[in-house]
Amino acid sequence: MSAINRVIINTGVTYAKALIRALITLYSTRVVLNALGACDYGMYNVIGGIIALLPFFNAAMTFSTQRYISFNLGRGNVTYIDAYLSSMSFMLALETLGLSSCAVNWPDVEHKEREMHSLLGLKDYQRPMMCMAVLYPDTEGMVAFSEKRQLDSIRRYD
Repeated sequence: MSAINRVIINTGVTYAKALIRALITLYSTRVVLNALGACDYGMYNVIGGIIALLPFFNAAMTFSTQRYISFNLGRGNVTYIDAYLSSMSFMLALETLGLSSCAVNWPDVEHKEREMHSLLGLKDYQRPMMCMAVLYPDTEGMVAFSEKRQLDSIRRYD
């Protein structure tokens, strides 16, 4: 099969998939709207939108982590990668113990390095990689809640 024929067939298949997807979306929207009602359908779309954003954030974190590792591998800074991976494991271990943690990247700025060396009393061959706060989470902390009002209490007809 020639390259032109493959392009034509792939284009046709792509358009057919898009048409089928559009038809399924139109039909499922009608079914969901009838099942949930207008008020709950809006909430359904909000929750669906948030869930649709999660893969974006996952990809952003994955790409930034990969860039960080690749950048430091290219510069020959294997110690940064070791510190990054060990701190990740340490944070997961803290989580299993019921502790919360917050990692703060340490900037590679000379005068800040000197300040940290003197503050921690580090030797010349030691170097800070990151700071980490470790604490017990607030067990009585509450999640914000807003009670749903009945539709009749907020809807009126003039």
